[in-house]
Amino acid sequence: MYNVCSCPQVCCRPVQAQVTKQYNHNAHSWLGLFTTFRLGAHGRLVGDGLLRRNDFVSDPVFYFLRAGDGYWFNNAMSLTLAYGQL
Repeated sequence: MYNVCSCPQVCCRPVQAQVTKQYNHNAHSWLGLFTTFRLGAHGRLVGDGLLRRNDFVSDPVFYFLRAGDGYWFNNAMSLTLAYGQL
């Protein structure tokens, strides 16, 4: 004779609350000026300025300025050393 144990299975599921998603609509603007001044056959000066604003253009977020010096080895390769300030 066989002993058969019939145990009820317990099913546990975590209770999940109803979650509503919130959507934030943001509009960002980036304005920038990128310049390169050629100095002779191989030298150059570079300067960049960036402005980021929220709510299209009403709230300024940050300004970024960069200035540097560069060297053209040939038409396909150049090197620039620059410093940027946020």
